[in-house]
Amino acid sequence: MFNQIVSFTLLGKSHTIRTTENPETIRATAAIVDDKIRALAAKRGIEPSEDFGLLAALELAGELYKLRRDYRRLMTLAEEDNG
Repeated sequence: MFNQIVSFTLLGKSHTIRTTENPETIRATAAIVDDKIRALAAKRGIEPSEDFGLLAALELAGELYKLRRDYRRLMTLAEEDNG
């Protein structure tokens, strides 16, 4: 159930959502997305825009995928060492 309203900024624009998440988690996550969008735009030498949101999502999802894969490998190695 959504129990709090949290505001955050993305590309200088204020957004508000209802969530059960910790407000600082939402704001920190939004800052990561903002940074990623700005970095993608900078690589191309253009102004950042919400159009880069999809590319940012794909890059961040790729990073998450790799972290999960590496975590599973480390857990498997730890289990082998303990077993």
